[in-house]
Amino acid sequence: MKPSPEERLQRFPPIFLRLLARHQHGEAKTIREIAWQGQLDEMLALTISRLASWDTVRMADAFAFMRGCGINVFEPRDYRRLMVYIKGKKTPDGRVSPKYAHLRKSPAWQTELQPLAKEWERLIKERNP
Repeated sequence: MKPSPEERLQRFPPIFLRLLARHQHGEAKTIREIAWQGQLDEMLALTISRLASWDTVRMADAFAFMRGCGINVFEPRDYRRLMVYIKGKKTPDGRVSPKYAHLRKSPAWQTELQPLAKEWERLIKERNP
């Protein structure tokens, strides 16, 4: 059975899509690039990128943010990619251990992306105790 649109949005929150936003050859996208490609205000893109759910995001802004990230949770190809990433390698306690290789190369890793990655991992633990 296919997941509902609500289930897809719940499974893949903005913070997760921000971490996966990258150029075709693997380099992480900047917030400025996400905002420009999604035709969003840069501060709005930054605010959305830090959210753990879509609950407070207008649908038009959600689709614009997804477009900016280059990921649409409603497209089958993107959905499969997201599922593969979520189901990736598991740690001994059964959690997925993302490597963030494309993010670690970014100049924004320590200042912006690493804190987001830590927050995402905290959210995963919270969701799957």
